[in-house]
Parts: sequence; C-alpha cells; structure tokens
Amino acid sequence: MATNGTSDLKRKQGIVSSLCKHFNLDPKAFSSQVPGNDIKTLYINILKSSGKESPQNNDEVMKWIAFADSFPSDSKACHGGLNELNTDLAKKSVLLGNGFTPSEADVIVFSVIHSSMIALSTPEKEKLPHVMRWMDYIQNSEDLGALFEKILLEKPVFEPQ
Repeated sequence: MATNGTSDLKRKQGIVSSLCKHFNLDPKAFSSQVPGNDIKTLYINILKSSGKESPQNNDEVMKWIAFADSFPSDSKACHGGLNELNTDLAKKSVLLGNGFTPSEADVIVFSVIHSSMIALSTPEKEKLPHVMRWMDYIQNSEDLGALFEKILLEKPVFEPQ
C-alpha cells in the first residue's frame, strides 16, 4: 500500500509540474497542495492561479481528469485504459481543441500515462500507434523533457518507389 501511496504522490507531482509548465507557473507554489488533494482540485487551483478562464469545453476537461484519476498505477493493469485512449485518439491529434495546441487535458493525461508507456515493450507500444503518435507530439510540443524521460518513437523510414 505504501508504494501505491508513493506512486500516487509522484503521479500528482508530475501533473502539477507539467500543468505549471503549460501555464508558465512556478510548481513550487503548489507543492504543499499535492498531498491530500485530488487531480481535479489541483487542476482548478493551478487554473485559477494562471489567470486563465475555465475552458469552454470544461465537461470534456473533467472527463479526461476522471480518466487520469482512475488510471491504474500498476503498469500491468493499465492496458484497458491505454486501449481506450488509443481508440479515442484514432481520429484526432489531441484530446481537446483544434489539434494545433495541446490542452491542459493532454498535459494531465500525458503525465499520468507516461510511466506506464515507458514500461511497455516495443511490441506492446506498436499495438498503440495513436497513443505513441500523440505522446511524441505532446512531449515535443510541450517541451516536457526536463520533467519526463523521453519516449522514443520509431518512425517508419520512407522509401520512395
């Protein structure tokens, strides 16, 4: 149980750090709020501090926060959630928005699933092409390299015929 509590705390710290980077805030201002608060509360507090208004698609943001909150910490138990996410990403570039700019929902879900994706073997990653494409896009567009280990995406080599 202690490891689950530790991984939950680490997960929330990752979310706070990546959301603060997304909103250009100092994560130290929120470090005392991490223990004892759920992801939704942390998100709302960070959003208020950023001075940004609640997004127009707030119900969709809350849907992805619920997904993140219920995503298993155990990498073996995460396959169902990753498959669900892969299906959802089959027809879009990002979770919310116009596809050009990652949303806070993208940042939150990326932060939550990152450790599970790192733990997957190459054949397992190949079964999640849309998640891998999305992860590559988010980690590069949000510049999360200082916060998370980079997930390498093996892109097929183009060979003209």
